[in-house]
Amino acid sequence: MYKTGRLWITAALLLMVFSKPQGSAGGEKTILALTAAQVAPGNEVYVTVMLSNSPGVDVSQLKHWIEFPKSKLSFVRARLGIAGDLAEAQLAAELDDQPGQDKDKGEIGTLYLSVSGKRPLPDGPVVEITFKIPSSLEEQTITLGHRGEATAADGQKLPQLVFEEGELKVSKEEAEKPPSIFSCFFYMH
Repeated sequence: MYKTGRLWITAALLLMVFSKPQGSAGGEKTILALTAAQVAPGNEVYVTVMLSNSPGVDVSQLKHWIEFPKSKLSFVRARLGIAGDLAEAQLAAELDDQPGQDKDKGEIGTLYLSVSGKRPLPDGPVVEITFKIPSSLEEQTITLGHRGEATAADGQKLPQLVFEEGELKVSKEEAEKPPSIFSCFFYMH
């Protein structure tokens, strides 16, 4: 059941990325976004790094730093997403052993991700990160800050890289399920 929900979320995100309107090439920027998710205390949550390339730009390498409150999240693992697999990319993930401090959030952990593709990275999920939520955590919203840099296939750094933060909603309520019409379609034939 949990994997089915994850599949629906990934499918919805892919539809959003691939159905973006095409505007003028000069005004569009390459975007790195962290997906938002809802999770119950004591469970694992999957955060996806989504890439949306600007037209005519071929990103082949990403260096990415994600900051998270260590008292609320613990890093479990990172793996390549569909876009990373299509680019035959290599993933390196390192957790900073000397976390920083934030007066409101407490101890901050930094996860460093490096993705290098043999081919340019297409739009879509580049990396999927798994975090564990403590069972004692109260209902709240956790904001994941991130920064990084992208390198094009020609070796040039992209100057106009936009970051969209991710928010994790910790709630004891069950996450919204996809409409049942999708489930029933297969029984109608």
